[in-house]
Amino acid sequence: MNLQHLKYIVEVEHTGSITKAAENLFMGQPNLSKDIKEMENEIGFKIFKRSAKGVVPTDKGLEFLQYAKSILVQINKIESLYKGKQQNAVNFSILTPRATYISHAVTEFLKTVANAVSYTHLTLPTIYSV
Repeated sequence: MNLQHLKYIVEVEHTGSITKAAENLFMGQPNLSKDIKEMENEIGFKIFKRSAKGVVPTDKGLEFLQYAKSILVQINKIESLYKGKQQNAVNFSILTPRATYISHAVTEFLKTVANAVSYTHLTLPTIYSV
C-alpha cells in the first residue's frame, strides 16, 4: 500500500466509477481495477461493491476511506509547510461533506479574501470530503 493507491481509492469513491476515476487519474481502467483489487487483497476485505451502475463503498470500505482521506489531508499539510512560503500567503485546507452549497460558500469567501488583500498567494491542497 502506498499514497498513490490511497489517492486512487479516494478518487474512485468520489466519482462512484472506476472508469471515471481512471479518466480523472489519466490512467487505464484495467490498471486502476487491478490496483484496487491488489489493495483489497492486501488489506483483506473489499473496499467497494461493484455493479453495472458503478461502485459504492462497503461498510469496512467507508471506514478505510475515512482514514485514507485523513492521511492524504495530513500529507498535503506537511507538503504545504515546507514548500516555498511567501509572506503574504493565505493557505486554506478544507475538509467538508460533499455538498454544493458548501463549495459555493467557500468560493464566495475566497473571492472576498482575494479582494480584501492586496497580494494573495492562495494555496488549496487537494480537498477530500468525508
